[in-house]
Amino acid sequence: MIVAIVVACVLGLLLLLLCLRIGAQIEAQNGKLTLRVRVGPFHKTLERKEGGRKSGRKTAPDTPEQMQKDAPEEEDPPWAAMDWGDLIYEILEFFDAVKDRLRIDILRVRLMLATGDAAKTGLYLGGASALSGMIYPFFAQNFKIKELCVHVDGDFEGTDTTYDLCFACSFRPIRMIAVGIRHGSRLYRMVK
Repeated sequence: MIVAIVVACVLGLLLLLLCLRIGAQIEAQNGKLTLRVRVGPFHKTLERKEGGRKSGRKTAPDTPEQMQKDAPEEEDPPWAAMDWGDLIYEILEFFDAVKDRLRIDILRVRLMLATGDAAKTGLYLGGASALSGMIYPFFAQNFKIKELCVHVDGDFEGTDTTYDLCFACSFRPIRMIAVGIRHGSRLYRMVK
């Protein structure tokens, strides 16, 4: 009898936790990253600034033989073989499946591309504009977002890219379990 009461209390507490609204706000601005997480009435803020990690650099090699020994073999990064079109499609399918379960409060992207090379800046600007042209209408039509701003521009004479990104959303975990498992497994198979 006591075991049944304890199990019922644990299950009741778990159900209560699954019904609480969980929120997150991610802000990134020129190397500074801030994450605010809220679970019910509790909240936590985490910050990371650029250069916050310790450098594990070695001293410079003295001879060319040491340079050849120390040079790592160049391998393609894991995302080089990934089909980005399928990945973006799956992410948009996920957002389409949760449009009545997820509340997005802020979606702000301000990007000023600058590489020091006008041709390279133009190529990156074209890709970023095409991507924002696909994503902006989807979010504008499917979500009621309080602050929706996507601005991509290029500085053809500058050398430093600047950005200001902010995404804030909230949801109830109990309503996201089935959709999260279905799309999470698909995304895992794509990335793996």
